[in-house]
Order: sequence, then structure tokens, then C-alpha cells
Amino acid sequence: MSEGFPYPTLTKQLTLVELEEMREELLALGEALKLVPSEFDASFQQKINRVLDITSEVEHHSKQLRAGIEQSQQAFSDSLIQEMRKRHEQQLGAIDKCISDKLSGYIPVNKRFFFIALFVNAVFVGSLLGAVFYLLAFRL
Repeated sequence: MSEGFPYPTLTKQLTLVELEEMREELLALGEALKLVPSEFDASFQQKINRVLDITSEVEHHSKQLRAGIEQSQQAFSDSLIQEMRKRHEQQLGAIDKCISDKLSGYIPVNKRFFFIALFVNAVFVGSLLGAVFYLLAFRL
């Protein structure tokens, strides 16, 4: 035990008073060890069970919270997407209306009117060019 002495040799070197004190201390430790396990086991088991119960409750609540957060986030995302679509459609409608209001007097609505206007413009430009060339060729 101490300094490599074997137990019988160590006890021979101790005095009777020291041996008696050591014996009393060992008996007290033995009694304490007998009492501790029963009390320790019961209270420790209760505490461990309570810790396990609390841990499972926390885990259950965290799973519920995570599921709730995911559902809430998905609902918020869906509502935000719907709102953005609605705004986008409103803006596109307003832009389309603005463009159609500004261009309604300038662009022919049907193809027939467009081609007639194109033909009239071609005849007009052709007559102007003919007049300019006539003046350049015969008057100058």
C-alpha cells in the first residue's frame, strides 16, 4: 500500500493505536458505503428519470416548435408569393393600360387600315421625290 510494502509487513510496522484508528476508519467507511448506495441509488434514479422526462419533453416541444415554424414560414412564403403575383399583375395591367392609352391614337388597330396608310404614305413620298427630281432635272 504505502511505499511498496505488502499489507502484512505494513501492519507489523504500525503501532496498536494506529492500527485501531485505521480499523475504526475502515469500519466507518464500510458503514457509510452501506448507507450511501441505497439512498444514492433511489435519489439518483429519481433524478435521472426526471432528467430523462425533461429531456424527452424538451425534444417533443422542440419538434413541435420546428414543425410550427416550418408551417408558419411556408404559409408566410406562400402569402408573400401570392401578394407579389397580385402586385405584379396589377403593375403589368397598369403598364399595359398606359401603353395602350398613349399609343391608341398613333398606331392603326387593324391590318387593313395599316396597309392602306402604308400605301398612301408610299404614294405621297413617291410624288414628293418625283417633284424634287423634276425640279432638279428640268428647272435647274
